[in-house]
Amino acid sequence: MVKTAVVDEVLGASGLTLPDDAIDSAKEAVSALIERASSQENGASKVDRRLVDAAIEELDQKISEQMDAVMHHESFQAIEKAWRQLDFLVSRTNFKENIKI
Repeated sequence: MVKTAVVDEVLGASGLTLPDDAIDSAKEAVSALIERASSQENGASKVDRRLVDAAIEELDQKISEQMDAVMHHESFQAIEKAWRQLDFLVSRTNFKENIKI
């Protein structure tokens, strides 16, 4: 089990601000990553870089799949379309002519 202080230090160093309901999940994830990457030899903790790289690759793949699902979801695309149309309208509007949007 990874010490709570170490996990808190890692999360603190990341600079992330997380909502209260996500803190426990983040702590569990960081703890699992540290445990997975560490091996105990002679009482000293060593990190196997290959395991870390494999974990990062696996995490990157999962995040990519999730982002792909979000970006191609019908609801997200409708919102993106509306924002692009609004951006186009605002960028082409001459506000010196006392026009309000």
